Formats: sequence, C-alpha cells, structure tokens
Amino acid sequence: MPVAPSFKEFKRITDTPFFKNGKNYVTVENPKTGNRRDVRWYSDAEYAKAYGSKLEDTNKGFDGLKQARGFSNGPILVIRHNRPSDEAWLNQSNARYAVGIGWYIVSTETLPADAPAHFKYLLLGWNEFRDGDDRHMKKPAQIAEILSKKAAKGEWVNLSCNI
Repeated sequence: MPVAPSFKEFKRITDTPFFKNGKNYVTVENPKTGNRRDVRWYSDAEYAKAYGSKLEDTNKGFDGLKQARGFSNGPILVIRHNRPSDEAWLNQSNARYAVGIGWYIVSTETLPADAPAHFKYLLLGWNEFRDGDDRHMKKPAQIAEILSKKAAKGEWVNLSCNI
C-alpha cells in the first residue's frame, strides 16, 4: 500500500499503518526539514481511484520507452538515402519518423516488399539508443552522430526484397 505521490521521497518513521479518523495512516519525516507528519496510507484500490493508477503501474519506470520506440524484438531498421519523392511511400508504409533517427521500421514490423530499391539500411540497437539506463534516451544529435559513424564505416544492412 502506498502513500500519496507527494510524500514518496519522505522517510517513513512508522513501520505499520495505524488507524486514525477511520483511515490508515503512517508517520513520515521530511528529509530536508526533519518535520514529521501523519499521511494517508492507501490500499492499491484507493490509490488507483485517487491518483489514476496502481502503484505497480507507476513504478515500472519507462519500460514502455523501449516498446514505444520500437525496440521490443531487437534493433530498429533505419532507412537512409530516401528522396523527397519517397515521402508519400514512407507516410503510407509502416515506417516511423523520429528526430535524430529519421525514417525507421520498428523491430516488430517487417520492411514492405515494395520499398524503393535505392534505400539503404542501418541497424540501431537499444543500447545505442538509451542513455545509461532504460529510462532515458540519448539526445537526437547523439543518435544522429552514431548513425553517421555507422554509415561512414559502411555498416549497411543488406536486405533483398526478392524473397
């Protein structure tokens, strides 16, 4: 059972909740001032009703960042050498666009068979994308630099759509 989000950084003084005014409470201490106060101790259902989500949901951090950016099943496929005339195809395909990356295909999708033949591809892995932990991504300029270095080294992925 959690306390209100505004008190999560406070140090808990009492180990077990106590009953006060018909509700459960715990005593906490402000780490900066040392002041103590009694705060509500919520059940998961009460917390979800008051704050819109269960404690377990809010403690997942940014596990969703990996999935939201398309790294669920491995690296993403970055599209290079696209031309302005390819814009309509890219917008109607399963490709996504992100600043620093450009157009890319997420790891859960496959490259459409009708992809223009002049495209070249690079792989960008999750460890290259994330910044130290799974909660933060690198700045778009850093990601663009990583991809530019891969292109300069000739780390192109050979894909043939003649399958």
